[in-house]
Amino acid sequence: MSIRVTIVSHAYVYEPYRKKIEELAKFEDLEVSLITPEHGVEGGNQQVIAEKHPGSDYDHRILPGVFTGRLNTFVFRDLKRTLRELNPDVILLEEEYWTNVSYQITRLVKTDFPKTKIALISQENINHIWEEEGSTWYQKLRFSVFHWMEQRILSRVDGLSFQFDSVWAEFQARIEQLGFRGLKWTVPQLGVDLETFKWYDADLLSELSSELEITPDTVVFGNIGRIIPEKGLEDALRAFAQVKNTHTKMLLVGNGSEEYVTTLQDLASSLGIQDRVIFRGAVPFDQIPTYFRVLDVFFLLSHTTPEWKEQFGRVLVETMAAKRALIGSDSGAIPGVIGEAGIIVPEKDVAAIADAMNKLADDPQLRQEYGEKGYQRAHNEFTYAAIASKTREFIQTLCT
Repeated sequence: MSIRVTIVSHAYVYEPYRKKIEELAKFEDLEVSLITPEHGVEGGNQQVIAEKHPGSDYDHRILPGVFTGRLNTFVFRDLKRTLRELNPDVILLEEEYWTNVSYQITRLVKTDFPKTKIALISQENINHIWEEEGSTWYQKLRFSVFHWMEQRILSRVDGLSFQFDSVWAEFQARIEQLGFRGLKWTVPQLGVDLETFKWYDADLLSELSSELEITPDTVVFGNIGRIIPEKGLEDALRAFAQVKNTHTKMLLVGNGSEEYVTTLQDLASSLGIQDRVIFRGAVPFDQIPTYFRVLDVFFLLSHTTPEWKEQFGRVLVETMAAKRALIGSDSGAIPGVIGEAGIIVPEKDVAAIADAMNKLADDPQLRQEYGEKGYQRAHNEFTYAAIASKTREFIQTLCT
């Protein structure tokens, strides 16, 4: 007998992420449905409008909502009617455990669908003590609401998964204090489609290489993502200025505030590397695999802040799928994702970053070795098929 599973998440507004849903739907013992809001925001603050899944392998419902697009505060309309129609055995809730939508779903399910189990997958990796945090009156009010909701949500969910075992090691006592008594699990939310990153647009690649004046002996360092201070881009520029190999360039692709982009451009000028640093705004999703082909080394040098540290760094597994070498800071999940597939440096350590850049700039064989290791790691750990298999095991265990 199959298990009826309804996945609820804003993430799957973005169609490429639904490959995990497609993989889950391949299991004969799961009958899969999906609920998403009408729109959301993806990398580079690009607005994404949900389009209904065209196939018959799973049932996709797009629901209207209130505050749609605001991840902590949005809620669905027509949720009760939709759940009645789907009649799930398990709701896989891929939202954080202090958000309005998680409160809405857990309260509704326990009141109107008491036989339905709830499994929540969280991406959090900072052990917030919301009732003690907040320096302004607004933060104190906001965080007190988060605390009120997390107590009620965690006491109602039947299973909870974080993305890494290290998060459970840090969070367990706090989570139990908040009332959670269910099944503990570990599985990443999202992965990578290797086939997507095998393909590239040869004409676009040729155009980019010509436009950026990239020759066969040019080594290109780069980052694709949000242009914000937390991503360590100033560290990258300062380190790049110390790279001895002058046949190198840096490509920064993504959206950021005009003020901060200007700050980075001014820094590049003051370091004398402005002619070798190229800024590009966010590009369409289907062009990203081609942009990875331009790069030789990808860096993600995130800084930990009191409210955020790198939760997964999905662009890291995309880099692995593209067989590119990696440099990552030791912020949050970055070392756990990269493993042996790149060089890990301490946060904000410009000298260490420069050393890593120099090593990779001068050693094409080392770049190739890291690229191959990364591809194998992505294949074994982070494909959508691998993550779907672990997610299915979570669901099966919850139902036994």
